[in-house]
Amino acid sequence: MALVKLQPGDITSDDPIPFPIYSADGKLLLQEGQSVTTSSLLDRLYDLGYRKSTEKVRSGPFNPVSHAPQVNTELLISSAHAHEKALPKPEAISGRSMNVLPTLKHRVEFFRLTPAGGSEAIHVDLVGVVHEKTIIVRSTGPDESVVLDPEHSYQAKLFTGSHLSTFSTRLTPDGVGPFGCYYLEYPDNLIHATVRKHRRVTTSFPAKLQSGEYQRASVDVTVSNISLIGAGVSSSVDFLTVGQSARLSMNLSVAQRVRPVEVYVEVRNRREKDGGFFYGLEFVRVSDEVRLEIKDFVLDSLATL
Repeated sequence: MALVKLQPGDITSDDPIPFPIYSADGKLLLQEGQSVTTSSLLDRLYDLGYRKSTEKVRSGPFNPVSHAPQVNTELLISSAHAHEKALPKPEAISGRSMNVLPTLKHRVEFFRLTPAGGSEAIHVDLVGVVHEKTIIVRSTGPDESVVLDPEHSYQAKLFTGSHLSTFSTRLTPDGVGPFGCYYLEYPDNLIHATVRKHRRVTTSFPAKLQSGEYQRASVDVTVSNISLIGAGVSSSVDFLTVGQSARLSMNLSVAQRVRPVEVYVEVRNRREKDGGFFYGLEFVRVSDEVRLEIKDFVLDSLATL
């Protein structure tokens, strides 16, 4: 059986794999159709995994087999020992050989850089990653006047797909490049966390909620959590029932700019809480522009955690 090493993009987290995965000596590690649900398992499979050379990489939706295949964890662990590498601790990966930072082939949803011990983000975009060598960022300030200090270290947070990566870095010796670019050191320590598909962040800001009832005044509410598909709000007024439609108006603060947005919602659940009332709202009609504003807000909020 001819085997080839797994390549970046062959398998992804939370999606059924389109082919069996083997160890270097041909032992089955993971059956076709099994979903990879943790970043640590995904990284281990890329480190140890092989596929048949005749297998084609998935190019479209995959329909898993009807039976429920299982991970051969015993073989996976024994194969790891054969390679003289211990399994990484959940959600944390240390050492250069285990770092998995995205390249330009991956979709980078959000990159945040702050001085160590600070809270105000530096306006830079991730331009590229040279594996185990350097990270390239570019200033996005209003006049590209961002200056990174070679004497200071920086904390970076990076969103790709369903993963949040956190690491510490600093300028390389030749850290300043052309066109507002900077070269940062590739991290020695990299912490991964898996984030749910529809990221929900805890918040506490005021908003207005107006029911569809004729001439009914809008009610002051507090948005206690928000995601791309819905929000949770609380109010001292009991004025909505499950299934009722309403309009939610709120101001989202992102990158030192306030963005007023309005979405149409439907009440999915209602409960009394702490002497008030809590409503779970689903976004049922949102413009593309507003959806992007909400996404920016959610990602920015996650990056500050």
